[in-house]
Amino acid sequence: MCEHCGCRGVEPIAALMDEHHASDAASLLDRAVAALSAHIDREDLGIFPVAVVTLGASGWNTVDTAHARGAPAAS
Repeated sequence: MCEHCGCRGVEPIAALMDEHHASDAASLLDRAVAALSAHIDREDLGIFPVAVVTLGASGWNTVDTAHARGAPAAS
């Protein structure tokens, strides 16, 4: 029975709504994981290989200095 008005049949609807909310949350998590995976792939397959080839020792020192300051590295 419903806690608010005493009517019957509300609990199944509430349970279904909970399932919808859980499904929505899982969907958001799936999208977040997919986006993170794509981001990691872009870094691992794009940015970092190019950086390894194009940045010399002084370039990596610049990156390290920027990270130590907490500032984004200059492009």
